Amino acid sequence: MAGIEAFKARIQGILGKVEAQTAYNKGKVEVYTAMSQARAIIYEVFARGVDLEIKQALADIDVRTKELDERIKALVETYGVHKIVVEGGAKVAAQLCAAALGSVNVNAGMAYQSQESVQESAQTVTESRESGSDDKR
Repeated sequence: MAGIEAFKARIQGILGKVEAQTAYNKGKVEVYTAMSQARAIIYEVFARGVDLEIKQALADIDVRTKELDERIKALVETYGVHKIVVEGGAKVAAQLCAAALGSVNVNAGMAYQSQESVQESAQTVTESRESGSDDKR
């Protein structure tokens, strides 16, 4: 019986060690579980923060896009007005040039006609003198 009691004591000792190891492991599991839950909460808060930053950035981009659209529309309208003014000015300048060229052309024609008249008059005078001098001979 002493052998059985020794064996029983030995089993009880092993059982105590197993229970102690189980309690130790159970404590570790609880610590890891608590740490995992804490990390999950931290990551969730971080993810929410990132999500909010993304939403804010998208809202800023939307506002800036709308502002740029309005600026582009204003520039297009301004460009259109400037284009019309420039085209009108170009047409007026073209008409002025055409009028000036027409005036130059008329003046040149008149000067040419005047020059021909002067030459004809001079030729007539010369011919008259020559015929008068022929008559005097």
